[in-house]
Amino acid sequence: MTAGFFIIFFILLLKKRINEGPISFVLIAFDIYGNKIELNGIKTNFRNKTVAFSFAEFYTREFPLYTFDVMFRNDAEKQKILK
Repeated sequence: MTAGFFIIFFILLLKKRINEGPISFVLIAFDIYGNKIELNGIKTNFRNKTVAFSFAEFYTREFPLYTFDVMFRNDAEKQKILK
């Protein structure tokens, strides 16, 4: 019975790791006209969603003429923006 519990626990643990989703996020900058731009000197690649949103808020305060959005790295080509 104990062995069955550990086998089920191990299977569920592996399933959770597979369905975890993307592990990296990208910060995208837009100018006041909505054009995607590259700003030098800012960090744009993140592994944590919370940190990426925190940097987006910080950069929005520091650069008021630009808008910053967070995207999954895998969806950067599809333009799927997280809000």
